[in-house]
Amino acid sequence: MTIAVAFAFVLAFQQGANTTPPSGDTTGYWQQHVHYTITATLDEPRQVVHGVADLVYVNHSPDTLRAMYVQQYLNAFRPGSRWSAVDAREGRVRFQDLKDPDYGYERFTAVPTFDGTPEAARYPGAPDSTVAHFALPRPLPPGDSVVIRLAWDARPSTVLRRQGRRGRSYDFAQWYPKVVVYDRGGWEPNPFAPAGELYGEFGTYDVTLVVPADQVIGATGVPIGGDPGWEEAKRWGTLYIPRDAYDNVPPPPAVTVPPSDKAVRFFARHVHHFAWSVSPDYRYEGGIFVRHLPPTRFRTWDTVAINVLYRPGDDSTWGNGIAVRRSIQALTWLEKIWGPYAWPQFTNLHRLEGGGTEFPMMIMDGSDQLSLILHEGGHQFTYGILANNEWRSGWMDEGLTSYQTAWALGQTPQELAAQGPPLPPRLGEGYRAYATTMSAAQARGLGMVRLDLEGHTQPIGTPAYAFRDFGTYNAMIYTRGELMYSQLRDVLGDSLFTAFFHDYYDRWALKHVDEWAMEASAERVSGKPLGWFFHEWVHETGLVDYALTRATTSEQADGKWVTRATIERRGAYWHPMPVGVRTDRGWTIGRGDWEPDRQTVTIATSGRPLEVRLDPYHTTYDWDRRNDVVGSALFGLSGAEPVYDWPYLDQANRDHSLVAISPLVWYSNGGALTIGMRARASYLGLVDRYDFGLAVTSASRANPYGETPKGLSRVQGWWRFRNPYWAASDRPLMGLEGGAALLDGVARVHLSQTWDLSPFWTAAGPRLHATLGAQGAYVYDDGMLPSNWERR
Repeated sequence: MTIAVAFAFVLAFQQGANTTPPSGDTTGYWQQHVHYTITATLDEPRQVVHGVADLVYVNHSPDTLRAMYVQQYLNAFRPGSRWSAVDAREGRVRFQDLKDPDYGYERFTAVPTFDGTPEAARYPGAPDSTVAHFALPRPLPPGDSVVIRLAWDARPSTVLRRQGRRGRSYDFAQWYPKVVVYDRGGWEPNPFAPAGELYGEFGTYDVTLVVPADQVIGATGVPIGGDPGWEEAKRWGTLYIPRDAYDNVPPPPAVTVPPSDKAVRFFARHVHHFAWSVSPDYRYEGGIFVRHLPPTRFRTWDTVAINVLYRPGDDSTWGNGIAVRRSIQALTWLEKIWGPYAWPQFTNLHRLEGGGTEFPMMIMDGSDQLSLILHEGGHQFTYGILANNEWRSGWMDEGLTSYQTAWALGQTPQELAAQGPPLPPRLGEGYRAYATTMSAAQARGLGMVRLDLEGHTQPIGTPAYAFRDFGTYNAMIYTRGELMYSQLRDVLGDSLFTAFFHDYYDRWALKHVDEWAMEASAERVSGKPLGWFFHEWVHETGLVDYALTRATTSEQADGKWVTRATIERRGAYWHPMPVGVRTDRGWTIGRGDWEPDRQTVTIATSGRPLEVRLDPYHTTYDWDRRNDVVGSALFGLSGAEPVYDWPYLDQANRDHSLVAISPLVWYSNGGALTIGMRARASYLGLVDRYDFGLAVTSASRANPYGETPKGLSRVQGWWRFRNPYWAASDRPLMGLEGGAALLDGVARVHLSQTWDLSPFWTAAGPRLHATLGAQGAYVYDDGMLPSNWERR
């Protein structure tokens, strides 16, 4: 009980953890250092790695340390782990029911020693054993160091997830006891779970791998001794091994190698993790990335070795230089926006699992796609070199590499705008061709809009463990994180956005970074306060919505034109909105300020204004485009467009509410033949949903009681609404619905509010809703009442 409480206290203490001084500058920054010397032997008959290691841990902090934490990640992939508990809660079955020998584990085979003193591990999160706690035999003051000796066995699971084994192929993404980061917020002992990834101390890895002689190895670091198997497995390209990349390398450790095995020594500096993969089936292709290097405060290499390992059957996808060229293409792009790559080699290998995972100097990919290589390769910079805490700020690497991948592929709002007007919507075939639909460009981003509107978003700054479910984590960290950087680029402009990348990288490469470091770089290059931006996008949820309420134009004495556009903020988020004036020469763009809720933007043009519009290139997250122009209203809906209500066809328009109109004909005993018109309005099929109807009956005969319909009762109608976006609110009132109707002699009114109380929205689980409402009815014409037409 005492251990559990202490562990909970450590986690609670770190809620406000940050790694940089309050100024966001590097002055006063420190980071710990660890030197790993590891010998790991792959025991294929038992499918286990036997590891021994000496760790030298140097305390650069101003604090005296009395405890230490170590991560044992492979213990996540087994029954009883925090990972398995989260899977079970969210309806996934992966590791919780695995039996020996299928589950993964990492176990100490001897009691660890600290400067020679044995100290047993304790597991404060038991039954989860991904975090081990040690009480140090003696306090470790600032500037002092401790030598830790470890011995352990590690086995990946047969179920693949960020690690795994299949036959003689092994992905050792996690496999060794890894010292937990101690930063300005204290220790960061994070139990390994589906949401969140890695955070490690920078240091040196001197790793000797003893494997069967026919195994081919890909790993973090440079192979400075032994044969990784690349020459024999080579199919294409240039094999370049920069064995002399590092100076002052210690002598190799004494290793006993069985006759059927080989020992390969990998060495890496300034990295915070070591991963490796082996398979006798790997094919090798290589290349060289050569470029002129600008001066940097850290060491770089003008020649970087490119290593690609792929599997049989990949020859037409990975082989013939395809993956090598794509890896070089990715690094070329990434250096353009960031700066020089900080390590002497880059390995891209085909792992057992699909998808991809990043590690320093190496990416494990499930496919050869350029987008995946750009994404995971981008992590060499965002995560590898700029090392954020992925447990607490995944948006800083996942969201950022998602954006820079879209940037490289020309798929950001800014690049799409530069490509010119979007393609028109693709027409359906046959009957579907009659529907009014949106193009792919118009529909872009609507998934996040819908999540925002329905209340499913959470702040991207939420710690990984606190997200509602794994699907929410992914949507916020990746998709909404990418959106945040798109909006930051819109705020800064293209040149300052690139300058921000360069400043951030120049100051913080090979260091731990956090929100304050990033914000300070953005403010430094722009000269603008940006705390408002990071606060709303990182710590809040909301929508951007501005309305163009008035626009006037006047010709000046010099023949030029001046347009004054009044804009008002309707959404919760602030943004310096672009305002466009179109002349026969194209668009001229002005900018509002982020702070005023109402302001007038003045724009001068040489030609007569033909159109005034907010955000004409659609580079902002302004979700409601109906109010981007000053327009008229139809049925009370601003910017509405009438269409025919084709049965069974979904229709939507990005710039307008659609009012779908259709005739109605029906027959009832009381009303006889009834003819009317119906108009169903909505924006994006989701908000401002209105249903109007007006009909006239031909009723004239008496019911069995001798009652005939009154004259005015022959006019029937209804009005209903759902999810309205009214002027007094900063977002649509989702779940609110109501209406009134005069039908069949009965007047009805109703009003209700529904809340979605489901524990998950992406994972399997109960769907829970609560509704509070009121309704009433009044019979105003017995002659029309349906019950009075029933025969007695």
